[in-house]
Amino acid sequence: MKVLIADDDHFWVKILSAYLSSQGHEVSAVPTYKDALAPLSAGPPDCVIADGALADMGAGDFCRLLRSDRRFDHTAVVEVSGAEPGEDHGTDAFILKEGDIEKIERVACAAARARSLRGGPRCKPPEK
Repeated sequence: MKVLIADDDHFWVKILSAYLSSQGHEVSAVPTYKDALAPLSAGPPDCVIADGALADMGAGDFCRLLRSDRRFDHTAVVEVSGAEPGEDHGTDAFILKEGDIEKIERVACAAARARSLRGGPRCKPPEK
């Protein structure tokens, strides 16, 4: 699965990237939502793991912009934040940042599979 992490916490990105890469995912990271919306030479990701708010905008505004771009029709957005959202940001899933990193991967894979119309990205099946 191609995963894009949109988060400005370098330590968190390093840990999450290392784990996802070790599980066979293709991972890239950006520190702003604007960077996440930039044209991607390798095509859109299967899933964006997005912080609740970055310096340039919040998760809700990011989702609205992402959904307005047809290139991202099959891209799932999983909001990962340190606090429960006060409102629905339009993401495909939400998980607390302090949650277990394996659970974050399972949620991201499930969201990407549900969003995809092309049979889904290559992920481990969700645990039962």
